[in-house]
Amino acid sequence: MLSQEKIIEWYTAYSREIFIYLVRLLGNTDDAEDILHDCFANLIEYSLKHELREDTIKSFLYRSAHNSALNHLASKKTKDTVSIPASDIDTSSILPHDIFEGNEMARIMENAISQLDPVTRSIFIMKKELSMASRDIARNLDISEKTVRRKLEKAMNVIILELKKNGFEI
Repeated sequence: MLSQEKIIEWYTAYSREIFIYLVRLLGNTDDAEDILHDCFANLIEYSLKHELREDTIKSFLYRSAHNSALNHLASKKTKDTVSIPASDIDTSSILPHDIFEGNEMARIMENAISQLDPVTRSIFIMKKELSMASRDIARNLDISEKTVRRKLEKAMNVIILELKKNGFEI
């Protein structure tokens, strides 16, 4: 059984990162919070029957979050639209046309990302928004690095195709 101190330590260390991942994957904070708490409950339940290694806790939590989120999405039978957060850029030297084009590109990219299957979208979010290495994504989701690279390539192809269809030169 895990000690309360260990649970608090791991919650403090990993909950924010996994929460951000879940919000981006699911598209809303309520579902993300529910699944995040379920992940830690799963960790506690798992620890009752199995020995835990400290070096695998983060992977366990990501796998649990990933699987629960995919199950949640499948049960809803819809794809939630996810938004790409606006970056903090100095807009003082940007012309109005540039702002419109940037907003349009972000909208098209957001739409393309929302059309990805949940696993590919999950991998894309981990790589591009959480800056995770491919090997870490593979370990966290218990898949091969080759699968991660293939899914990332698929995601980028979908995004590029959407941008080209909408008149952007890539």
